[in-house]
Amino acid sequence: MPRNLVLLAVTGAFRTASTVALQIAGGIEPIDLVCDLETAWFNIKKSHTDTLLFGTRVKASKLETAQIALSHRSSWTPVQWDKNIDNKDVLIYTDGSKIDGHVGAAFCVLNESIRQEHQYRLSDHCSVFQAEAVAIQEAIKWKMNHFPLSKCHIHTDSLSVLMAPQNHQISHDLIQVAKEAADKDSVDTALGVPQSTVKRQLKDLLISEWQQRWDRSGENGRFTHNIYPKVSRSRCLFNSYDIQAVSNHGLCPQYLRQFNLRSCSCRCGEDERDDIHHYIFRCPLLGHLRRRIQPGDHILRVLSHPFLREEMRTILRTVYLNESNIFQEL
Repeated sequence: MPRNLVLLAVTGAFRTASTVALQIAGGIEPIDLVCDLETAWFNIKKSHTDTLLFGTRVKASKLETAQIALSHRSSWTPVQWDKNIDNKDVLIYTDGSKIDGHVGAAFCVLNESIRQEHQYRLSDHCSVFQAEAVAIQEAIKWKMNHFPLSKCHIHTDSLSVLMAPQNHQISHDLIQVAKEAADKDSVDTALGVPQSTVKRQLKDLLISEWQQRWDRSGENGRFTHNIYPKVSRSRCLFNSYDIQAVSNHGLCPQYLRQFNLRSCSCRCGEDERDDIHHYIFRCPLLGHLRRRIQPGDHILRVLSHPFLREEMRTILRTVYLNESNIFQEL
């Protein structure tokens, strides 16, 4: 099925609507760009070699890989997470932080005679998950080296690392230590680039390429471009009347004349354009339906406000149902 037919089915737009405009209105990335992204990601995961995407080289040679060690379950050391804990000989609090693109990890050791802070600066490409994991790992190493026989509790707020529904409160002091570690100039712990970082870079490149394509789309979708100059995947217009409002392809005299379907105009005679926005904002024949929408409102305000949006849909639905009473032949 041609991609334009898919967009028409999803958005309910008129078939003459621009493909690029429907992609923008629905927040749907161009399928060819998505295919290029998925191909690049497959090559990166499979070969771990730098890949060219949309003219930009994505460095993948340092991509983080999982180290799988085969072992029998009987050799595993059980680790337990408790909500109510006893006092132990040693308490360790861990935290990870990412500030202004800098990543750091830290842990704080507390017992009757010791209070120590340990900070680790990670590479900027590392994620907060990696920072949290490094903090826990280094805390375990420190405990085994200094208190191998003592009972110890390690407190962390990283549920993604623990994979357990706990919610320990970390002191503000430890959070500050992790932030200070992120501000250190030199890197203490070198880790591979997490897959999430590479995926985010690929998605950013797709958005950038999509934006460039949208800006140079020429006459196609210019009406929509004036409303939505920036591309976005979070935009989601799938109501046919909403699509008419942002594409100007809908049941109105201007559209019918443009595509030589009918030679007609609005009976009110107050607007030569007679486009979709004429009926939404200005046509006096529909003034009784226009309770909240004002002539000076921007279409984005109408679409973002639930009451205004529903009022707009009612107006356009009325035009559809009463076409013969609103349009007149020229």
